[in-house]
Amino acid sequence: MKPILLLVHRLPYPPNKGDKIRSYHLLKFLRQHRDVYLGTFIDDPNDWQYVETVKDLCTALFVLPRRKHYQAIPGFAKSIFKDTPLSNDLFYQPKMQKWVDKILSEKQIDDSIVFSSSMGQYIQKHKRNLNILIDFVDVDSLKWEQYSQQHKGIKKWLYKREGKTLSYFERKLAITSDVNIFVSESEANIFKKRSGLFKNVISIANGVDTEYFNPSIEFKNPYVNKEFKIVFTGMMDYWPNIDAVKWFVTEVIPALQQQSIPFSFYIVGANPSLDLQMLAQIPQIRITGRVEDIRPFLKYADLAVAPLRIARGIQNKVLEALSMNTPIMVSTAALEGIELPQNNLVKIANEKNEWIHQIQTLMNQSNRPSVNSHVVIEQCYAWNNKLEPLIQYLDANDDK
Repeated sequence: MKPILLLVHRLPYPPNKGDKIRSYHLLKFLRQHRDVYLGTFIDDPNDWQYVETVKDLCTALFVLPRRKHYQAIPGFAKSIFKDTPLSNDLFYQPKMQKWVDKILSEKQIDDSIVFSSSMGQYIQKHKRNLNILIDFVDVDSLKWEQYSQQHKGIKKWLYKREGKTLSYFERKLAITSDVNIFVSESEANIFKKRSGLFKNVISIANGVDTEYFNPSIEFKNPYVNKEFKIVFTGMMDYWPNIDAVKWFVTEVIPALQQQSIPFSFYIVGANPSLDLQMLAQIPQIRITGRVEDIRPFLKYADLAVAPLRIARGIQNKVLEALSMNTPIMVSTAALEGIELPQNNLVKIANEKNEWIHQIQTLMNQSNRPSVNSHVVIEQCYAWNNKLEPLIQYLDANDDK
């Protein structure tokens, strides 16, 4: 098979968070069609145990520990004066550049896929001799701008600056690449509007591993008490998730506490921030931290919620809950980019009173609503079907 260079900013395993879910399935798909030479970083020490697993998925693997924030401070200082994104310095290491240069030369690689803009810096000098597909996934620069609106002081300034410099860098990358990929049509349109670039900008949506997220699989029920169980899943050191949970606990939970029906709100995900851990003092709040498997928490929950106020791209937590036949209530932002043939598969709420009213209605029902969303997700969001256009674009570039 033809060789391809794949650069990913985080080891694409385990598939336990948004970007790693997408990059893992991208790697699995590519290995069916190409000899994959993968360069990546590890930012979580717990992930070193999975290096051998990833080796089995590619022809060659080059992996480095990502620098800690304090190690990148000298680069940050230079970036401030150069007006370049700080995130680029966090993910730049000369050893990775040397490996990229060597592998492209020795293996005579013509095609590359770059996953996330921060890895684009490694192929800039090779752009004349390389077909480049960049999977931006989301418009990250807009995310940083949104962060700045939620913070004050030095964080506000830093986030605003990152948004501005990253927006410039995203446009620079897009001009030099052959295909620019985003996770949804709406995200692609946002990029077109912000960059002024309309050619070679496409969307490839996320899929779901419906064999894994299958409600017919039996699990031990992780819930002890017979009460109405509300669950939120996600990495809990990720600001949009933190913001969503804090808003839900502050605005919705007090009204539910006035009901006579017992309930608990489970926050399921690794690395809960300190301010989230403090929420466990509230009687109905349960914070699990990292769990080996989120599927039992979805299968036996009465309701999954995704009250995100800041959201970029497609929310895997929504697709996974739907694949597990879990009743789910979401904000409009959390549903962005997800197209469903049936409108009744999700409940939508944005304002506080909408959330309260709809959840209270569900709590007062004698049985959990019967949902058969797994079949729809299986039909509409199979990973191979979603990723097939990648091969078409690679083959088209080969024919040039």
